[in-house]
Amino acid sequence: MKFNPMFEYNQDGSMAYIPESFDINLPIAFVTVYDQDSGDNGK
Repeated sequence: MKFNPMFEYNQDGSMAYIPESFDINLPIAFVTVYDQDSGDNGK
């Protein structure tokens, strides 16, 4: 689940407002940011 946190957030609704194109345009960037933020925020 740590490798694809975007799917978790997308299903959760937290990142649902972000369009699919944006999600596909910067997947690695989001994964890296959320990977580090995941532990802090615990989302």
